[in-house]
Amino acid sequence: MIGEGSHTGGELWIPGTDVVSGGSAASLILPSSYEGPKPDHQRSKRTPEQVQQEAADAIPVLRGQIDALDEGIIRLVAERAKLSRRIQQARMNGGGVRVELGRERIIMDAYRAALGPQGPTLADAVLQVCRGAR
Repeated sequence: MIGEGSHTGGELWIPGTDVVSGGSAASLILPSSYEGPKPDHQRSKRTPEQVQQEAADAIPVLRGQIDALDEGIIRLVAERAKLSRRIQQARMNGGGVRVELGRERIIMDAYRAALGPQGPTLADAVLQVCRGAR
């Protein structure tokens, strides 16, 4: 899990920075070479070359975390699409329409509220995937 090893509290220190991020977004295993955050007294004594190397070492770890999150997002969108098709079929079997625009507006608003101005762009992409063929 994020934060395992020499650091506690479920946080991940990003080498070469003073950034500490919470580890609740995904349960990932860091490579055994990852030593965790440096105590403040060790961070201040690092040379610029050490800072650069630590930052370079962090990139594959962080990319691995992004890849794992992307895999999870893909699985969730595929699951959402299946549920959406079932709802569409149930609505059509009941004499309704396949796509309910009022519901889509609620979804767009939720994405905007959670993610800011770019949220509706993501919501639209997800909705397009989940609508299926017309």
